[in-house]
Amino acid sequence: MSESTVKNYDSTLRNWWAFCKGDMPRISKPDTAEILTFLAKEYEIGKSYSTLNGIRSALALVADIEIAKDSNVKRFFKGVSKLRPAQPKYAYTWDPKVVLQYISTMGNNEDLSFKILSKKLITLLALTTGHRMQTFSLIEIRNIKISSEKIEIFVPATIKTSKTGALQPLLTLPYFHDKLICAASCLTCYLNVSRNFRKEISRLFVSTNKPTKAVGTQTLSRWVKDTLGESGVDTSVFTAHSTRHASTSKANRRGVDIEQIRKTAGWTQSSNTFARFYNRELAADNNDFALSILNNEDSELSRTYL
Repeated sequence: MSESTVKNYDSTLRNWWAFCKGDMPRISKPDTAEILTFLAKEYEIGKSYSTLNGIRSALALVADIEIAKDSNVKRFFKGVSKLRPAQPKYAYTWDPKVVLQYISTMGNNEDLSFKILSKKLITLLALTTGHRMQTFSLIEIRNIKISSEKIEIFVPATIKTSKTGALQPLLTLPYFHDKLICAASCLTCYLNVSRNFRKEISRLFVSTNKPTKAVGTQTLSRWVKDTLGESGVDTSVFTAHSTRHASTSKANRRGVDIEQIRKTAGWTQSSNTFARFYNRELAADNNDFALSILNNEDSELSRTYL
């Protein structure tokens, strides 16, 4: 279970405790009517379908009944899906070219402060792989394989989409001719610089201030959001997670096969998440995805790769 899931469940269970007024029998062995009343109260204050579904999952951890299989609960959620269907977070997205152009003005990796280098790397990783911040926070140095043509990063840790039989993320970073926006070159530099003070820390990303320690999803998200804002992206609208929308949408516009987009960004072959929630207009080589983001035919950043 991810850190964010635990945090969300904790909030739900606190509310459930208050709703039941601390009565343990009601908390652990509620009847369906009480659960529906609680869900209805959450619905009335504006909770979305996905949030209510998370609440149902949290209650299932403590309630001694199979909530998900209850016919009345199923009817409740069917009604919610019609009255308040899940909506995409963004109606449009931004062009990664804007951010890449800004990153190219930062200068050579070797000349950057560690803080700027850290922000640059996480932003390039987000754009060239389309993965979540959670995935990047779990990268272990021992799982980074460097070759002459590319860098591959295997992430065996449990992530949001982990389940029995599902493939774990394999991030592919091809070397790009323009080193100013090359994620692989930036990663190599980051590893060299951080080696001096990371000591026994095995996670890739570490704090930019002392004491040095591994950083989590929230810190990485803040670094990306800072970079987006400095690039001119409206961060009052777009969060760090919007890199997932921007990069996958651009890859699609550049003609990358939809199955390759799903595979690269961590969606299953049967998933329609990309089409429903991520593929947005502007306001199968594993390298295809990353290179489609970095290549800009209509700008001075257009380059060939090694």
